[in-house]
Amino acid sequence: MINSHLHKRFYSLKLGVLSPAEFIPLIENTEIIHDFTYWAIDFALKTLKKWSSDKPDCFIAVNVSSHNLSDDGFADKVKSLLKKYTLASSVLELEITESEIMKKPEKAIKVLQELADIPVVISIDDFGTGYSSLAYLNRLPATALKIDRAFISQLDNDKNVKAIVTAAIDLGHALGMKVIAEGVETENQRKILQELDCDIGQGYLFSAAMPESEALCWKVL
Repeated sequence: MINSHLHKRFYSLKLGVLSPAEFIPLIENTEIIHDFTYWAIDFALKTLKKWSSDKPDCFIAVNVSSHNLSDDGFADKVKSLLKKYTLASSVLELEITESEIMKKPEKAIKVLQELADIPVVISIDDFGTGYSSLAYLNRLPATALKIDRAFISQLDNDKNVKAIVTAAIDLGHALGMKVIAEGVETENQRKILQELDCDIGQGYLFSAAMPESEALCWKVL
């Protein structure tokens, strides 16, 4: 395992397990989104601290919202959480989708630069599904680019999709970014991505989402 990604789930006695798509949009319409993001980062770092003795090179990724990138104090709060757990800033990766960045691009770039100065790892999530221009992409202080699963799912049966994925990998590398493929589910997809020089694969081929306790056991094996 190279890295972990914090997947948020809401457990309700009445409704059962709710996916992020079911409850995150509701939270984003309130001020709760700020506290929720800080809690998620705190939990991620606390978990990583537990793992640090067994896997010191592991890092963890957390999604952030465009609302967080409107918070002038966001970078300082992230820095204080890293200090709280005495972890190097390089163990934390913050993911933001290109469509979220483009809601308020100038403000987002400013806050992302403050985060990059800490420095934490910044990655552009769901690349290819938004509407960011190459001009903005070149200005983002990102060190990783994540290709959306919608492309990876068709990688082995659509030559046009393969051409797009190839171009995205080449673009990411040309900009000095690590390239991650989301939603890798088959061995053939993994093989093609490896041939295209993609850096990292993420998806059910490697592991489904699991509770922290199971992830720790899986990690140690």
